[in-house]
Amino acid sequence: MKLTKEQEKCPYCHGMMDLLPAIPGHPRHLAIVEGENGEYAEVLYNKKGRADWLIYIDYCPECGRKLC
Repeated sequence: MKLTKEQEKCPYCHGMMDLLPAIPGHPRHLAIVEGENGEYAEVLYNKKGRADWLIYIDYCPECGRKLC
């Protein structure tokens, strides 16, 4: 599958940036993580660094690149 330039440089699905960057006064952040089983998930972390929820995904929600 040929990636677009946007997909090749997407910092979100290549693990270089959280989906919700640190916002002053905002205690949570959202990130894409790869599990040990090779599946990907969006995870919302609370201010203590614990996962509040996760949802399994097949595509990057920012650039649309297929993850699995």
